[in-house]
Amino acid sequence: MARKFIQVVPVYPLTLTFKEDYFTWPAVMMREQGYECEFVTLSRKVSKGGVESSASSAAHRDFEMVNGFPVRRFSNFLALLWYVFRQDCVIHSHLRPYLPSLLAGLLPKRKVITPFTYELGSSFIIRQLSIFLLRRFDRVVPISPYEGEVYLQHGFRKERVVWVPLAIDYGLFSGARKERAVAKKFGIREDASFTVVTVANFRYFKRVDVLLRAFAEVRKLVKDSQLVVVGDDWLAQEGKPSIAEMVRELGLKGVVCTGYQPAEVVCKILKFADVFANTSSVESQCIAAYEAAASGLPLCLSDIPSFTGVFKGHALYHAYDDHSQLAGNLLRYFRDKGLARKHASFLREFVKGWDYGPVLKRMRDLYQGVFGRNP
Repeated sequence: MARKFIQVVPVYPLTLTFKEDYFTWPAVMMREQGYECEFVTLSRKVSKGGVESSASSAAHRDFEMVNGFPVRRFSNFLALLWYVFRQDCVIHSHLRPYLPSLLAGLLPKRKVITPFTYELGSSFIIRQLSIFLLRRFDRVVPISPYEGEVYLQHGFRKERVVWVPLAIDYGLFSGARKERAVAKKFGIREDASFTVVTVANFRYFKRVDVLLRAFAEVRKLVKDSQLVVVGDDWLAQEGKPSIAEMVRELGLKGVVCTGYQPAEVVCKILKFADVFANTSSVESQCIAAYEAAASGLPLCLSDIPSFTGVFKGHALYHAYDDHSQLAGNLLRYFRDKGLARKHASFLREFVKGWDYGPVLKRMRDLYQGVFGRNP
């Protein structure tokens, strides 16, 4: 029986706490059961905030130890797949659009894949190719119920689609307290009558432009409201106006941009907020929304099925490109404190199901069903 556990990943390491590091903790779990564990990826390294940068790769294959695990970085996907093919191993691939992860489905190994997307392709041909390769895996692992429904609608057998969401560090986010030093450091006003927060690595699909326009409407009615934007701004890399440029163009006051912050700081920032907002056009899960719920915040979310299928009637929803609808929802929470408390109270209890412990059990059961050993 195979004694090596290989994860095919787009990048490693991640800048997450251990309980939310969906690459590292499965390796720890398998190592405790006697497996040799390693990560394989292409020649990329990750810097603060999750930004990828090229690794120095004079050699065909780079090797290093990260978090106590071997990480092998290959210069091309064929070399990576050839290496994995020659190993006596079981495989967990991550991210369907990442070519090595998807092509690992062709390897004659016991294997699972977490695609991290419910979009199967931008064209008919790509969609059919994706489905063909995904079916080569023993299990497809959606991270939201809606993603699982998509695979079932495309003919996947129910027993081969196993929902295992990304875990949150519930204790960290539910147990955080306000710290005046945090507010002072970032310029967050503790006396603001209404504070909206959003957390992400901001790419265009996050549609922070819609949130900024919505906040502009909120400011007209709630003069001392503030918007706290937490995360790296990657918009310029996509040829889009940066958050700072959009703020200037709109003439907005009351916007606080903190940049990337580790989870230990994010959980404290959330304690100064009255509501969490996300207006993405697409999300596989969005850990930040679950963290905000654990922190005790009501949610204003875009009406995409990965949100509505989970939070149902316990959040307020808007079309991802409708800033007026979002502004109305934000103001509804501002005016109806009872509704805000009702939603926040329900969600804080509800998202315990996404805590590390329950998700760990789901992953253990998945691996046992595929790899034949009780991890």
